[in-house]
Amino acid sequence: MMASQSGQPLFTKSTKFNDLPDNVKKTFEDIEYVKYRCYFAALKLGFRAHIQGRVQISKDLKQRKVGEEATKGQDLIRKTHKAGHFSRMVSHLEPSH
Repeated sequence: MMASQSGQPLFTKSTKFNDLPDNVKKTFEDIEYVKYRCYFAALKLGFRAHIQGRVQISKDLKQRKVGEEATKGQDLIRKTHKAGHFSRMVSHLEPSH
């Protein structure tokens, strides 16, 4: 365990991290970084792969022109609606027998 110049320990079980001297906090942070850096690297790679996968999906969908089918369907609905409206107008103009 580390000791201060007065021979007293720098910390005990109940010492809070924020109460430690800055150099001791830095030492602990460095230890934690070394201990977990392989996990951080794996997470970083996994996150990068996830983002790249989403970008690839987006590119694939653009190439398949998925949106065009929806637009064609919408245009067809509009034309059908207009045709129905037109036929109702014409039926009102026809003389009744």
